[in-house]
Amino acid sequence: MNRDFYTFENTYLSWDTNYKDVKTILGYKCNKATTKFGNRIYTAWYTKDIPVSEGPYRFKGLTGLILEISDANKYHSFIAIGIEKKEVEIAPLQKGIPVTREMYIKKREEFKNNPYPQSKTLTKERRDQMIEAFKKDNNSIEN
Repeated sequence: MNRDFYTFENTYLSWDTNYKDVKTILGYKCNKATTKFGNRIYTAWYTKDIPVSEGPYRFKGLTGLILEISDANKYHSFIAIGIEKKEVEIAPLQKGIPVTREMYIKKREEFKNNPYPQSKTLTKERRDQMIEAFKKDNNSIEN
């Protein structure tokens, strides 16, 4: 089954790093930062010891790797449970079809309404099972 991969320009989040709070996660000293995303305030804990400006989902743009982030009510929460150092090449990310954010949201809704279109290799029963599992497990953070 081949699905199109869409992407839109994601402006970096505006982070407030004016905190003195520090905590240790997986042995790394982490600093606190907050940002607003999707009408929610998120608190992140990032480590400058891993100088990679990345984190889970769309959360990135700090001066270190985000090891923990959650919204104020803990509805959405990401926590690193381990870090393994390996000597492997990291493959580049897949390039998507560039669209506007509005077009992306429309395509995402189309996918939610019909995540597994009819196909010759998928039985109706299996397709229905996959759709039900998708609906049950899909909890978009962008809502």
